[in-house]
Amino acid sequence: MQHVWNTGCLYQSHGQVIAAKFIDNNRIVFSDYSRMIDGVILSDKAKFDKMPKLPESFRTGAFQRFVMDRYLHNQYQMPFELDEQEASREMDKACVAFIDNFPSIKVKGL
Repeated sequence: MQHVWNTGCLYQSHGQVIAAKFIDNNRIVFSDYSRMIDGVILSDKAKFDKMPKLPESFRTGAFQRFVMDRYLHNQYQMPFELDEQEASREMDKACVAFIDNFPSIKVKGL
């Protein structure tokens, strides 16, 4: 499943939009569209699949917090493999769609 969210950080007039998804059982590809940073996080998808049967919003929040934690602590690598690069481009498109479909954060001076 693909996740797209706005962190609320004001890197651009629309904030900071990030998209991420598992591309297989061990890799998460993410795109920080606002800062033009893409990355691959190594993780075990089974950890997320084994989460207790909580509402989807809790599961989504846990995934987003995990991605942000790894990203903010530089625990990711650049997308070198072809499937990683293709997924990264797909995440960029998801970010653009998110920005187009939701109201922007309007900040004076940006």
